[in-house]
Amino acid sequence: MNTKILPEGYEEYKKIDFVNSKKDAVIVNVCALIIAMLLIFLTDVPFKTVIPKGGFFPVILKIVLLLIALFAYIVLHEAIHGIAIGLFTKSRPHFGIKSTYAYTGSEGYIDKRSYIIIALAPMIILGACLLAILFSVPIEWYWFVYILVILNFAGSAGDLYVTWLTLRLPKGALIHDEGVTITVFVENLFK
Repeated sequence: MNTKILPEGYEEYKKIDFVNSKKDAVIVNVCALIIAMLLIFLTDVPFKTVIPKGGFFPVILKIVLLLIALFAYIVLHEAIHGIAIGLFTKSRPHFGIKSTYAYTGSEGYIDKRSYIIIALAPMIILGACLLAILFSVPIEWYWFVYILVILNFAGSAGDLYVTWLTLRLPKGALIHDEGVTITVFVENLFK
């Protein structure tokens, strides 16, 4: 059940705050670092293949293109969250940046299954696209794309963390995701 208004009889059960809770922030950042390190060690393509032949200008051009691609990735990641939120809640998402986090939030209250789909959609969709590109580019562009692959999976550490937490929530829980603060509501069975 996804709704724009919290149903009667629901009360706050848990709050996750990625900006003000050191515990949540540390967990997400350590997970991101572990994922990034694992992905770096999983490849056997030497990093030197990233350096194009032809002097200094092609290197600078590749760095500029990578920075543009990293920005575009972040925008696409959040846009996919936004599209999924719109589909499930029929409400307009909001976007922002707070601390070191780009985020997509919603005014809606989202059930567990829908929330997991919303959380994982960018990682799965962009991951599949980036892996397809990775295996089709010439070797000198491998690391250019692989850095985006690393960003996709490591940058989704927060989405993986909230998915893990959501799986452990009581049946019938509703999630209100404001972006960097997530509040979980459950029905009070004792009222």
